[in-house]
Amino acid sequence: MNDSAATRKVFLELQKEHPEHHMHAVWEHLMGVETSLETFRLSAVGWLGDRTELSTAEIKSADWPEVYKYFKEYSE
Repeated sequence: MNDSAATRKVFLELQKEHPEHHMHAVWEHLMGVETSLETFRLSAVGWLGDRTELSTAEIKSADWPEVYKYFKEYSE
């Protein structure tokens, strides 16, 4: 996993449980077998922007290919 602060924050936020939204880790709801990087990124950016305290700059500067790769490998 990339060591950038923004990537770490995004990664951790996507792994948190969110009982107020009736879900465990968010990435499980965003990642399907056929989910592309761009679809995952757009969905995750929207979710993080609406429901977390991460700044837009932090969300946008995360290493999205690295985040996607990790969750894609984990979900297989």
